[in-house]
Amino acid sequence: MSTLTQLAQTTPAHSEYFSAVETICVFVSVTDIGPPQNFGGEVRSPNSIQLTWMEPLSELGGDSIISYELYYNDSHFRQNVRVTISPEHNSYLLMDLTPATVYHLRLAARTSRGLGPSTDMIQLQTFDYGQTHVFTYLLIYTLA
Repeated sequence: MSTLTQLAQTTPAHSEYFSAVETICVFVSVTDIGPPQNFGGEVRSPNSIQLTWMEPLSELGGDSIISYELYYNDSHFRQNVRVTISPEHNSYLLMDLTPATVYHLRLAARTSRGLGPSTDMIQLQTFDYGQTHVFTYLLIYTLA
């Protein structure tokens, strides 16, 4: 769970007819961690994607990570899936995927204070059967 922090501001109000105090309370949800850094993936086969990331930044010197939560869905079945990943790992092989399918993925870290913010969504498309890699060639010619 996130920690709720109460912020209050008190403002006195006076006139010749009355005197009052106005208090505004704002509750802010505070987690002690940012999103995982450098979240990315590489398609390995028609059925798998290798995901990698770095530990999140912690502005409050916060708690240790309990787990990572991976959220994804695909363009065919549109099922939302959540996978809990051990905090000892900064990579995960997502398997049993559908070939030639676009996957939308994001990752967040969980501490004792709750789930931190997730990464930006990334999109990766698994290979079709028979396709193993997508190569990009760069040819450089020198003019004599």
